[in-house]
Amino acid sequence: MLLKLVAAGCSFTHGAELDHLFMSEGNIKQSYSDVIANSLNLELHNVALSGCSNDYIFHTAVKQIRKYNDIQLLIVCWTHPTRLTWQAFDRTYIIHPTFGTALTDVYLDPKHRQHRAGMYMSSDTDMIDELEAGIKFAVSHMLDPDELEQKRENHSLALQSLCKEKGIRLIETHVMNFREVGSYNKENRHPNAEEHVLIANQLLEEMEVADKK
Repeated sequence: MLLKLVAAGCSFTHGAELDHLFMSEGNIKQSYSDVIANSLNLELHNVALSGCSNDYIFHTAVKQIRKYNDIQLLIVCWTHPTRLTWQAFDRTYIIHPTFGTALTDVYLDPKHRQHRAGMYMSSDTDMIDELEAGIKFAVSHMLDPDELEQKRENHSLALQSLCKEKGIRLIETHVMNFREVGSYNKENRHPNAEEHVLIANQLLEEMEVADKK
């Protein structure tokens, strides 16, 4: 049985746009995490969620650590701070400056409505008006980038301690660390398959350098 590689992050780590704009198994199969798992002969568990917050990334990573005893490598790719994500009553909620979701299954195509201020998506169309109101409130009163970044730093310290205790190799990175890879950033899109390979190679090289120190 292969040891595991767990990858936690947002759409960047999930592989959004490789197969589907939001979420699909096809995205994961072409993502940088899949390239790394194949290179290191590890079983991949990609638990990234498109549009999610750093708080969600942290808690999802901890859930995986508690669930499995055979994780060899945990890759955490932090995202932009101004996002909120939570799960309640069998739904996953995402509040983002440009959209919101209330999804019972993040892998199903949600019903959606285009609004002049952005895209609001929901598994139930009668919730879209509530999401719109929630986004307006969150953007004005909850998405404090400095406060959310401080929380991310606290989450990072907690993960480092937990991984050290469990003997798990932790690789922390950030979506902004790869802006010079390919042309996706300049073209305002997610990385394509070739760029995911380049991202994987960059991370593998960084790991190799760290091993030599």
